[in-house]
Amino acid sequence: MRKAGQDQRGTIVQLGLRLPEALHKKLTALAIREKRSLNDEILWLIEHGIEATK
Repeated sequence: MRKAGQDQRGTIVQLGLRLPEALHKKLTALAIREKRSLNDEILWLIEHGIEATK
């Protein structure tokens, strides 16, 4: 991973991620439905998933 910049959450790192095509399509559809970018949708799902395990 390498540093890619900063935003309101702090330092941002860039991560290459391989996904099965079917999962990519589901995430894309969900992002469109929620009016978020694919990147923001994945971040939202990860952040809320982690919070749910606490």
